[in-house]
Formats: sequence, C-alpha cells, structure tokens
Amino acid sequence: SRIKEGQVMVDPENNILKSSVRTTYSGAISTAVRIHENRTDKDSIRHNLETGLKENFDHLKLDSAGFTRNDQASPYNYCISYKATQDNILGNPDEKMIVLPLSSWLSHDNLPSVEINRTLDYYAPYAYTENFTYRFVFPYPVDLINENTLQCNYENELGMYSLIVNKSDEKTITVESVYVIKKDMIPKDKYYQLKEINDHWTNIKDSKLMIRKQLN
Repeated sequence: SRIKEGQVMVDPENNILKSSVRTTYSGAISTAVRIHENRTDKDSIRHNLETGLKENFDHLKLDSAGFTRNDQASPYNYCISYKATQDNILGNPDEKMIVLPLSSWLSHDNLPSVEINRTLDYYAPYAYTENFTYRFVFPYPVDLINENTLQCNYENELGMYSLIVNKSDEKTITVESVYVIKKDMIPKDKYYQLKEINDHWTNIKDSKLMIRKQLN
C-alpha cells in the first residue's frame, strides 16, 4: 500500500502553499521502492523525489526531505517525508473567493485502462491500496462552497475509488482519496470493472476546492 498524510498551510494573501507530507509504503510496493533506493545515495533519492514531485506539482520548491528504512519486519514499512513550498497556485475570482486545484493532490498511480476491450487477461504487479489524506489549513474561517460535487464512492469486485471532502474545523478542509485494486490478475471478461474504477477517478480528479472566507 501507499499511504500519504499531509498538512497544507494555505496563505491566500501571498498565494503560497506550504506542505508537509509523509508517505508510507508497505508490502510489495515497499519492497520494490526499497530495492531501488537502497542502491541509491541520499542526494540522488532527494533529487528523484523532487523530480517526481515537480512532474505533478506546479511551481514547487522542495524545502527538506527525510527517509526512514528501519522497519525490517512485515509489512516492511518504508517512509519518506518532505516539506515543500508552492506559489501562484491559487485562483482568486474575487477578494472573498479562493480556488485551489486538487488534481496534483489526487494523482494516484492507477492501473492504465486505455483499451476498450481485452483479448488476454490483465496482470498487475500486485494488488494495492493508495490512501491520500490532506488537511488544507487556512488563516481564517472558511466555507466550502462546492462540497456536494467533491464526493465519490464507487466499488466493484475488483476494487474501488472514493473521494471525501469536508470541513474538519472552521479553518480546515480535509481531502481523502482512496484507490484500491484488490487483485493482481484481472480476467479479460472483468476488464470493464477496471475501466469503471478509473472512470470514476478520472471524472473527479481535476476538481477544485471552491473556498469563501467567512464574513465577520
């Protein structure tokens, strides 16, 4: 599995996001990551992390990164944490409205499903779960205007995708995105189920938080 937990401090006045994120790998995906990174020095790991982040996040500067490789027992947890700064990300249609794009934060490592049909069974490297939870913290009380459009909960026998967005306190919006593939072999006659999971994710992953500053 890949679990991301992060806090993002939102500074609307200066159009800056400061994020602190911890990613925990476990099971088969942890083994794959550790095999690669155990052969690599820390400077190269930091460079690879920054390169990967910049592929997903615009205007990103990696401020710091930390790596932990100490868990030698199952499920072999491997953790990477980082702090980063982004600028010029927020949209401001007016002085009371803030628009925060979510596409970078909802960037799952999904199984591709570009074919319409399969003539052969589909083999994935492993079954896996990705769970991303981010808390966006504002400097003042806010309202989430479009909460109803930021919800998804789809599941079939192959896996699931869900998105939950809500206010966890008057200054904080919590976003939780979960992508699950339950099987590492997908029969060709069940391939449509993978497409359905990906369609639900694709249809919502480019959403935006529509935030309004609460009136005094």
